[in-house]
Amino acid sequence: MTRGPAVRRGAALLSAGIAFALLPGGGAQAAPAPAPKSAKAPAAAHTVTLVTGDKVTVTELGGGKRTVTVDRARGATGAVRTQVSHGDVHVVPDEARPYLAAGTLDARLFDVSELIRQGLADGTADATPLIVTYGGKARGARAVPKGAARTRTLDSIGGAAVDARKGRTFWEAATAGRGSYADGVAKVWLDGRVKADMAASNEQIGTPKAWESGLTGKGVKVAVLDTGYDASHPDLASRVSASKSFIEGEEVADRNGHGTHVTSIVGGSGAASDGKEKGVAPDADLAVGKVLSNEGSGSESQIIAGMEWAAKDVKAKVVSMSLGSQEAGDGTDPMAAAVNSLSQETGALFVIAAGNVGAPTSIGSPGAADAALTVGAVDAADQAAYFTSQGPRLGDNALKPDVSAPGVDILAARSSLVPGDGAYTEMSGTSMATPHVAGVAALLAQEHPDWTGAQLKDALMSTSKELDASAYALGAGRVSVPDAVGTQVTATGSADLGYYKWPYEENKPVTKTVTYTNSSDAAVQLSLAVQGGAEGVATLADTSLTVPAHGTAATTVTGDGAEAPVGNTSGQIVATADGKTVAHTVFGLVKEEERYTLTVHVKDRSGAPTAAYLGVQQLTADTDPFPATVGDSGTLQLRLKPGSYYLESFLDVRGSHGKDSLGLGYLADPEVELDRDRDITLDGRRLKEITADVGRTTETRQLVMEADRKAGGAAYQSAVQVPLTYDSVFAAPTPEVTDGSFEYRTVWRLGKPLLQVDGVREATVGAGGTLIEGRSRLRVVDAGNGAPADYSGKDVRGKAVLVRRGDALAPAELAQAAQDAGVAALFVTDDEAGRLSAWFGPEDGTDRPLQIATVDAAGGAALAALAKAGRTLSMTGTRYTPWVYDVTDEHKGGVPRGDLAYEPGRRDLAVLDTKFHAVKPQDGGEFRYSITDTFPVGLGFLEQVAYPAERTDYVSTGAGQTWHESVQTGPTDLEQRSGLVTYKGGTHKELDWFKPVWHPWLGSGLGWGQQRSGSTLQFNTPGWGDSGPDHTGFGDAYNSETNGIDQYTSVSVDGVQVDHAKSSGAYVWDADPAEHTYTVATDTTLDPARWELSTKGHAEWTFKSAATPEDRWTYLPLINLGFDVDTDLAGDVRGGSRVPIGLYAQYVKDASGTGTIGGGTLEVSYDDGATWKPVHLDGHGASWKGGLSVPRSAAYLSLRATAKDDKGGSVTQEIIRAVGVK
Repeated sequence: MTRGPAVRRGAALLSAGIAFALLPGGGAQAAPAPAPKSAKAPAAAHTVTLVTGDKVTVTELGGGKRTVTVDRARGATGAVRTQVSHGDVHVVPDEARPYLAAGTLDARLFDVSELIRQGLADGTADATPLIVTYGGKARGARAVPKGAARTRTLDSIGGAAVDARKGRTFWEAATAGRGSYADGVAKVWLDGRVKADMAASNEQIGTPKAWESGLTGKGVKVAVLDTGYDASHPDLASRVSASKSFIEGEEVADRNGHGTHVTSIVGGSGAASDGKEKGVAPDADLAVGKVLSNEGSGSESQIIAGMEWAAKDVKAKVVSMSLGSQEAGDGTDPMAAAVNSLSQETGALFVIAAGNVGAPTSIGSPGAADAALTVGAVDAADQAAYFTSQGPRLGDNALKPDVSAPGVDILAARSSLVPGDGAYTEMSGTSMATPHVAGVAALLAQEHPDWTGAQLKDALMSTSKELDASAYALGAGRVSVPDAVGTQVTATGSADLGYYKWPYEENKPVTKTVTYTNSSDAAVQLSLAVQGGAEGVATLADTSLTVPAHGTAATTVTGDGAEAPVGNTSGQIVATADGKTVAHTVFGLVKEEERYTLTVHVKDRSGAPTAAYLGVQQLTADTDPFPATVGDSGTLQLRLKPGSYYLESFLDVRGSHGKDSLGLGYLADPEVELDRDRDITLDGRRLKEITADVGRTTETRQLVMEADRKAGGAAYQSAVQVPLTYDSVFAAPTPEVTDGSFEYRTVWRLGKPLLQVDGVREATVGAGGTLIEGRSRLRVVDAGNGAPADYSGKDVRGKAVLVRRGDALAPAELAQAAQDAGVAALFVTDDEAGRLSAWFGPEDGTDRPLQIATVDAAGGAALAALAKAGRTLSMTGTRYTPWVYDVTDEHKGGVPRGDLAYEPGRRDLAVLDTKFHAVKPQDGGEFRYSITDTFPVGLGFLEQVAYPAERTDYVSTGAGQTWHESVQTGPTDLEQRSGLVTYKGGTHKELDWFKPVWHPWLGSGLGWGQQRSGSTLQFNTPGWGDSGPDHTGFGDAYNSETNGIDQYTSVSVDGVQVDHAKSSGAYVWDADPAEHTYTVATDTTLDPARWELSTKGHAEWTFKSAATPEDRWTYLPLINLGFDVDTDLAGDVRGGSRVPIGLYAQYVKDASGTGTIGGGTLEVSYDDGATWKPVHLDGHGASWKGGLSVPRSAAYLSLRATAKDDKGGSVTQEIIRAVGVK
């Protein structure tokens, strides 16, 4: 198979943030959370296939450093832009950007970190769950695009839940053109995972007074959508009349505990406490829908299906939902749309938790829906709970939440299906506040069975207890049962008086209607007054109003932003009768902070206006960056807060090699001071070409352009992994920054050209063909457009053929026609800008038996001239480069005005004689990622390497430059990873990969493991590190039946095993804080028919440990044991010879509680461990040397070694068939 370096069709842009998670109670954790007790060992690398078919691999290296690889889908076009913010990686292909800009594609589908957290990584999920909504006539038809399967119909939102198979089929079928979909699809969403967010609290909200009057919720259907319920709990026995699970493979039984707790708050009988801890509406008719799994999460489509069941099937009057997204909602997503639709259709009231993020503008979905009664949380003193999510609503700054209720330390039923004791347990969160309000709504619905959900919502809000808090924190007030039940007058719950943009002159006052309803038999005279808010912010049309018996009366309130302070302002419109407050309406408005207009002009290299994507970062606050799109006019206006800004664009421009050359240019203004309206120009005419000259003819195999800007507590990083389509790159000089730091750099991997054709400037090997290696000469034939008919009458068998790519034939069809005609070497040219980057192979992914290359227009003209003259071409093919240059060029302070040509000298580079060892010839992969403190994310992709092989590497050195190296081999992959390696300029050293002995090594390339935080210990014991310094070797033990790789790991405490897993990971939970002896053991196997060496391994580490601080992970004093045997590239030593061997020991990096290592021992076996012989060792400290007298008859040698320290720690390793013998 010949592809040289893997072809990536597009650029990957990395710049310096979204999240979607759980609604638990509040709480912070400084140490990283360990994996759940049922989890496999977490992998340091995850691959996720995006909905576009592009594969993204994120490898965590620890300490905030990672590598990101974007492998473009076959047929993908354009660049890929990746944002990294708050630790999350977001990868957005250019193909998706028009849909995102139009608001028809869910941005979460490109949040790779969130997709991993939701269990959608490749190998974990074979499909991506989506919600597809339809528009117009298609709402009835609802065709499912090819590549997806319908899982449920969602009538309430005119959509369907579908599973889209990993790959590109769904994307190609669903997208009809730039920014539009096929088959009537209106929008595509991630069907994301949503998680779950009493006597004293009943007294707090006044429930007993309602009970005394006979209001207990009797006859009112209340649906609770959560994790199910414990039917055996005395408080819920015989209380639930309908139930259904929407979680595949799980019954309604609550093995999480959240659902039982909230259900009992709504309507528990209190039987387990002799009635003391009964719910708010103890006689309500309960229905329970399980929409969250036993792990506490459910998909959006499962939740929508539960809402439809609750409102339409069981006809619940009130639906309680203690769940939601941690990501703020704008009220337009599918769950919010379902709340609005079902509320209008059925008259049900959806009572939904605001969330537990605790910050402004953080109310999640579906609580952000207009129709939802959104609930915040207060403590026992009616003070805002620190965790309660606050408004205004994201996007339109609407007034939310609506009301609040007790949510701190709420005692309610405990499910017997979860660990714990007693019938009741305490929990905190808006999850607990929500069922309080749902229960009060049931009491009110019993009193007024004809009221709609909207009427119940207004009544609960307008009769709540007014609190000394912003409405954007706690809504209208804390729900009050005595004021809600028996009330004769209710009012509109809230009046949103608008959003006022700076500089305010053009804003008009906002007027809203407030309606009062009188359910009594006599007219009521109301006095109206505004309370709270700045004077003049809200003005009433009337100060008094008469509301007729069983009738309504209305007034208006007008908001005036001119009188409001900047930010959020709220207050109450209080209605009194006979001097007593009978109803109140909360009002609020938002006044925008100072803003200025930044007008950005973008020009190409000729000075013409051009479209562009911008990255924008405010530097005067720790804020998230945001993208902006400049249209074809080349001008964009942005309304921004005053301050300092960084702007950049990576822009497609004319390249440096003629009219059909394509370049990528970096344009930036690193310090835009916005204290007034400003105009700036990102001018492509100032671009200078970036080149690297190492003194020999090279081909750019990989190229990354990076910039970093830090100031004022903000940070922005961007990087472009430049794809094959670009033949030149540029950057424009920038001014030196006066505040903070700014750094620009370029990272290259250069190698020997895969294909050199005499007389042609550049020939690019096409993916899907077979390179002709070495020097060759072929006669050239011109076959026009490359269609089968173009070959008629031409003698092309065994010859080189030139074809011109057009719209008629796809690249694979051009290649198939050439293959059918017997062509030896196909050259494809076109007149589009940039190199032609396409897949020419067949659909099965194999390579065709002909060479395929692309050339630019000038190269095509040269070949056409040869064909016309009947002449031959001479070319040289090099499948694997014998040398590479991994080099970087950094510029601190900004892009310089001078020459951007990089010419490293001998003292700038380290020379590495690199060897790739293998028992038998095979293909593998390798890459070296550049990582610094400034640029902690390394970009690149593995390139193909032939094993066994030797290569010379030239590597950049310098202060702060480190490299992470990843190497793979196998019939199926084993992977070696280095730690972060530094090299010294002007030095020459050897570097071996997969050199025996393959053995367990706890290297710094792990990313996690060998750590303790408080009472939790976690271990990661990769089983196949090679002889290289700090090389950590991984294998996939979860697929041992197909790849021949297996591993089991256990941990014991004082000789008692506490964990055992088919994995490299093991854990101790709830460890005794006193000092104990711990033993970690791992057993590894490799199928001898596939791997031959290290077919069985056993390693055992013993150490002592006591409790460590809980606010961080502390590395434990495990001892690594390494071997040094000089083998050939096949992993063999010569039989009948004396072979030197080294043994060395060292603690894992950054270990705490270390001592002095000594006592090394070594044994050897030549019969696969049946018998062992001691090996005499000489040495001191933790390093020893010896010699092996290898019999001529031996086929393999096995090794067994030990070492220990003076702290009671020890290590033992036994490796069967550690080295081959020839």
